Amino acid sequence: MIYVLLALVFLAALFNWYFISHGLEELTYEMRIPKDAVEIGEALEIQTVIENRKRLPVPYVELHEMFPSGFTGDPHRFSLNLHGNERVIRTHTLRAEGRGCFTIRETKIKLGDFLGFSRRHLVIRFQKDLIVFPEAAQLSKALVPLGRTNGDLSVRRWILEDPLMIQGVRDYTGREAIKQIHWPISLRQGRLMVRHNEPTTDLSCLLLINNETSAPTGESPQGELIEETLRLARAVLEDLEEARIPYGLKTNAYNYKDYRAHGYHLPSGLGPAHANAAKTILGRMDYKVDSRFHYHLEDVCRGLLNYSTILILTPVMLDPYYEAVNRLLKQGLRVILICVEPPDATRISPRVKLYGGSRS
Repeated sequence: MIYVLLALVFLAALFNWYFISHGLEELTYEMRIPKDAVEIGEALEIQTVIENRKRLPVPYVELHEMFPSGFTGDPHRFSLNLHGNERVIRTHTLRAEGRGCFTIRETKIKLGDFLGFSRRHLVIRFQKDLIVFPEAAQLSKALVPLGRTNGDLSVRRWILEDPLMIQGVRDYTGREAIKQIHWPISLRQGRLMVRHNEPTTDLSCLLLINNETSAPTGESPQGELIEETLRLARAVLEDLEEARIPYGLKTNAYNYKDYRAHGYHLPSGLGPAHANAAKTILGRMDYKVDSRFHYHLEDVCRGLLNYSTILILTPVMLDPYYEAVNRLLKQGLRVILICVEPPDATRISPRVKLYGGSRS
C-alpha cells in the first residue's frame, strides 16, 4: 500500500514539474486598446486576451496588468485556469481623470501548479501610449478683454474682421441691397454694378502655445496655469474648425517623440484628422520646456512661418515676450494675445487684441 502512495506522490510531483516547466509554452497574451486617444472621463474598454495554444491545460494563471496613475479603478488583476486550446477574453473599463500622455509598460503573469506548491513568474514588457485630450474652456467665461480690446470673444471676428472680401463686380439685378452698389464703377459703365463678395479663403491662423512659466532658474512650473492655457487652446482650435479657418500649431514644449524638432509643429490645415492631430499635441504636452518662447516669436518675425494671423496663448508674460510680440505687428500680421495671468497691458501695442484669464 505504501508503495502505491509513494507512486501516486511521485506521479503528482512529476505532473506538477511538467506543468510548471511547460505551462508557459504557447501561452500568448495580448492587450487590445480600441483607441489611442480619449477625452477626460470617457470610458475606455480594454480587452485582455490570453490563449493556451497547446493541448496541455494550464491549471492556474494570474495576470496583473499595470496601468499608470491618472485613471480610475485599481490595477486589473484576475486569475483563471485554461483548458487545452482555449482562449479567454476579459474586459476592463478605465476612465481618465486628467489630461496627459500615459504609457502602459508591463503585465505580470504568474503560473501555478495543481497543488499550489510551485510558481513561475513572467513579466511582459511593451509600450502603449494613451493620450487624454484637455477639456475645452468656455471662452465667454474663461476670458476677459484687456486694454483697448472690445468684448468680442468670437474667433471668427478675431481672424476675419471682414468675413467677406470683394472678388469683383456684376450687374445689378434689383435683388441686391442699395449699399452693395459700386457707384464709381456704375458711373463709368453707365449702368448699375454691384460688388461681388465671396467668403475669404486665403486666411490662416497660427496658434503659438507657450508652456514656459518662468525664466530658466530652476523654479517649478506652474502646472495649473499651463493646464488652463491648454484648455483655452482646445476651445480656440474647435472654434477655428467651426469657422472653417485653416490653422497651424506650434509650441515650445519638449517633444519626446522627436527631440530634434525643438517642440511640436503642426502645419496649417483643417478637418477632423487635422483637429485630432492638434488635440493629440495638446494631450502629449507636459511641463518640460524645449526652448525659450520668445525664440519661437522671433522665428515668426523672421518670416519662417507664413500666416495672416498669430494667436498667442501663454500662461504668463515674461519680460522678453513683450518686445517680440510688438515686433510681430511690423510684419503686417494680425496678433491676438491670450494670457492666463494678467500681463502689463501698457507694454503691449494697442493694435494687439489682448485677453486675460477670468482671474485677470
